[in-house]
Amino acid sequence: MDIYSRLSKMQDSSGLPDETGRERKGELAFLADALGGQIISTDDGPVIEISSALFAEEWHGIFSTRKLPQLQFNMLPFLFGNMEDEIAEAGRVVFIDTETTGLSGGAGTMAFLIGLGYLNENEFIIKQYFCPDFDCESAMLNHFHMTIDPFSCLVSYNGKCFDIPLLENRSVLNRIKPKTTAKKHLDLLAPARRLYKASCGDCSLASLENSILGFHRPNDIPGGLIPQAYFDFLRNRNPSVIKLVLSHNRFDILSLAGLFFHSCSLSASQSKSAEDLCSLGLIYFKSGCYGKAEDCLVRAIKFGPGSLSYFKAAWHLYILLRRDFRWQEAFALCSEALENNGDFLIFGIEAAKIAEHKFKDFPTALRLTDLALRRAVSHTDRSGMHNCATQSIIHRKNRLLKKLSAVK
Repeated sequence: MDIYSRLSKMQDSSGLPDETGRERKGELAFLADALGGQIISTDDGPVIEISSALFAEEWHGIFSTRKLPQLQFNMLPFLFGNMEDEIAEAGRVVFIDTETTGLSGGAGTMAFLIGLGYLNENEFIIKQYFCPDFDCESAMLNHFHMTIDPFSCLVSYNGKCFDIPLLENRSVLNRIKPKTTAKKHLDLLAPARRLYKASCGDCSLASLENSILGFHRPNDIPGGLIPQAYFDFLRNRNPSVIKLVLSHNRFDILSLAGLFFHSCSLSASQSKSAEDLCSLGLIYFKSGCYGKAEDCLVRAIKFGPGSLSYFKAAWHLYILLRRDFRWQEAFALCSEALENNGDFLIFGIEAAKIAEHKFKDFPTALRLTDLALRRAVSHTDRSGMHNCATQSIIHRKNRLLKKLSAVK
């Protein structure tokens, strides 16, 4: 009998000697029962799977699966590029979030919990794969790749920089071919910042679920404590702390899905603040959809000049009007912006340029230049102009005086 046969005879299906294997099976059964999950046996070892669902009659803030069949992903191309063909159906999207042994990455960091969420008819299914010990990592990763195989698109929050590279690296270390590389990946972090930073400030997932989805987490464990919570579990095998981590991960998956569906179905008519309309307008503007951008920016300006969003909206609307050679509207916009807030000197200068070069109205151009010069001397400029701008205004005034004297 060769060495491999002798070793196989000494071990049972768990990969451990008989007595140790029986003890571990009992411990895993107790742990799975305590976490509300089940043991999945694989060729690489056991992994604990915890399944739950959000049904149509349940709500996560303003997110409910009953709304999903009516959703139109009209914002999708503007947030992520031309992606409609890849995820034409919401059922082909899987949401992913991991809990790890460290927050900074590195060769020693591994994911001990992988959470997945996806639509299944009238319910939102959440599957969580928990690694009860380091030697179960390979089994967890294999099962994770099997689960995501039918889906065409991954959605994460900061997953491009952390979750997905970590899972791919750990898969390679375990001699598993990552299936994530063949799938589209939408990272919601950057679009969320463009959409919500002006109105919400903090764009962490927990903050946005509160301000956008209207959901408040009960008894949640802070994300920074999760790595230590797992190490504590490995020492004392107490599942109570893992229950808190599972709950945290479940909230992350639900909030990620809710925020994704909310962001992809936004429209100007749904936005309720100047900040949201301005952010939406800038996204359209940068995507080259100038008609929708103008609609949003005009709506944002109507909220009044009380915030920096007014300046952003007015400035980009001016660029659109100037681009289309709509000089009368551009001049009126600049004059109104300068009148509403004297600190916005750039609008006075732009109005003076239009009057001088497009209308050939030198007296009006001189009046606007004088107004901008007085404001530059007596006000703090919120548009970023300083002493060099004052010198430029003086130079413009002297040139206009020469033109007026030549006309006379």
